[in-house]
Amino acid sequence: MSGLGGGSLCERADHAERTREADAHPRTGVELPPGFFELVDDLKAIVTQASVRAQLKVNTEMIKMYWEIGRTILDRTEREKWGSKVLERAATELRTAFPNQRGFSRSNLKYMQQMARLWPEPIGQQAVGQLPWGHITLLMGRCKTRPELDFYAQQAVQQGWSRVMLDHWIDAQLHPRLLRHRRRRPGPGRGARRSDPRDPHRQEPRQGDDRVRPAEQQRTARREHLCRAAAPCAGADAQRRGSVPHRRRHPRRRWGGGGAAG
Repeated sequence: MSGLGGGSLCERADHAERTREADAHPRTGVELPPGFFELVDDLKAIVTQASVRAQLKVNTEMIKMYWEIGRTILDRTEREKWGSKVLERAATELRTAFPNQRGFSRSNLKYMQQMARLWPEPIGQQAVGQLPWGHITLLMGRCKTRPELDFYAQQAVQQGWSRVMLDHWIDAQLHPRLLRHRRRRPGPGRGARRSDPRDPHRQEPRQGDDRVRPAEQQRTARREHLCRAAAPCAGADAQRRGSVPHRRRHPRRRWGGGGAAG
C-alpha cells in the first residue's frame, strides 16, 4: 500500500510540474483570433492610466496634507508668538509618531509654512496643487512674487515639465520675457507706429489694399502730375517731326507673285 501510495504522490507531483511548465511556456501552435494583441494593448493602457491616476491622487492628497500642516503651524505661531524652536520640536514629534513616513523634517515643515503663506486659498483648487513636492519647493526658493509662482506652476502642469526643465525656464527668465513682449505689443485701441520711409522693415501696401499710406498717395499724385505736364510737350514735338506719338506706320506689303508693272 505504501508503494502504491508513494507512486501516486510522485505521479501527482510530475503532473503538477508539467502543468506549471505549460502555464509558463504556452504552446505556440495555438491559433489566436484576430485583434487579440490589440485587446492586450488596450488592457495594458487601462492599467497604466489607472496607475498614473492613482499616483496623481496620492500626490494631490499629500500636497493637501502639507498645506494643512503649514496652515496650522502658521496660524498657531502667529497667534501664540512662538519661535523657531517650536518648529524643530514639532518635526521631532512627527517623525517619532510616524517613523515610516518621510517629509517631516524641520526644513520641510518650514516649506509647508511658506506654502500656506504664499497660497492662503485651498491648495487643491490651484495648479500648484497638482505638482510634485520637489517642484513646489523649487518654485518657492526661486520665485519672488505670486504672479510669477502661478505662471510657472501653470506652465509646468500644462507642459508636463520635469523639475530640471522647470529650473531651466526659471533661469531663462521666461516670465519676465513674456511680460516685456506683451508690453511692446500695441493693444486693440492703440494706434499703429508711424512708419519711417527709411525703415528697411517697412512694407509697401499690397495690390488692392485700401489702407494706402499718405506718403504713397503723395508719390502717386506727383507721378500723375508729371505725366500730365509732359503730355503737351510730347505732342508738340511729334507734330514738328511730322509723326503721331505712340503710333508707328508700316508700309503695306503686297503678297503674291506680282512684280514690277510692265
